[in-house]
Amino acid sequence: MPETKFPPGCPVYSRIAEQIAGRIESGGIKEGERLPAERRLSRELGVSRDTVKRAYADLEERGFIKTVQGSGSYASRPDLSGEKKRVEKLLREAVYELNSSGLTWHEIENLFLERIWSCLPEREKVRVAWVDCSEEILKACAEELADFCNAGVAPVLLDDVREDAGILTDGNFDMVVTTINHVDDVKRLVKKKTGGELPFEVEMVVMSPGRLSISQVAKIDKRQTAVLIYQDEWYLYSMKRYLRELAMKGRGEYVRAGEALSYLEQADENTVVILPQDSDYMEGLPIKIQQYCEEHGLTCFRFCQVIDNGSLMHLKKKIQERWMKK
Repeated sequence: MPETKFPPGCPVYSRIAEQIAGRIESGGIKEGERLPAERRLSRELGVSRDTVKRAYADLEERGFIKTVQGSGSYASRPDLSGEKKRVEKLLREAVYELNSSGLTWHEIENLFLERIWSCLPEREKVRVAWVDCSEEILKACAEELADFCNAGVAPVLLDDVREDAGILTDGNFDMVVTTINHVDDVKRLVKKKTGGELPFEVEMVVMSPGRLSISQVAKIDKRQTAVLIYQDEWYLYSMKRYLRELAMKGRGEYVRAGEALSYLEQADENTVVILPQDSDYMEGLPIKIQQYCEEHGLTCFRFCQVIDNGSLMHLKKKIQERWMKK
């Protein structure tokens, strides 16, 4: 089994169990096939043996594996026929009760869809690639998309797509999302790779500064120096444009991320530091800079770009439609 990175918010043993259960359900692991020993699987996944033991115990309780003493654990398909009938009866009763309470059939359908949608296991989610040119905001925007649209979202740098669009065409993605500035470029690169076909939908979104960031820029007065921390030239270009549009009053300085801490040694109380949006960027450098600013009495804030709410609503609808077709 390949090494897996598990997202936060759920115990690792549950993620392992879900992955194995999904492979058993899909036929990736055949019924009766012997699973890896706990010690071997823990080594492959980089987790403790106790974590794998808990995952196997969870799978056995749910009927996905059977353990033979002295032989090992074997894949099984749980018999859910009795449970299915019980749940169907509960659903019928719930539907009639909801209808008698005044909800229309269409409203009941939407209610059930939303409940199912909110409980999707990771393996059932629509796979989306989020493509952008700036690493400073890449991961943060991917997380925003994943949370709002309940999708599995992978951040992909536009430069990597330019180098080889196979990162998208071979990535098993159901959909690609990018900004209005890059949508034509992404489509062109993918079509060049495939010989003219788009193997997935390419959707575009509109981005703008967050309200808090707008407020923080407005507080910078003409006596202050705003120090923008950046690394990518595209990010610098877009940030200069935003700061012009927001009519920032102070003087602007633009410092590469790797030089930021040494530059700030000469800063005074009239310095305002504008940090990249992604806290994990460059191994958590924005957090280190923020800590330095707090220790030395310097004002700092993260400038956040957010996806337009209308774009998010449109994407959520498209992703739900794509999920229903899977």
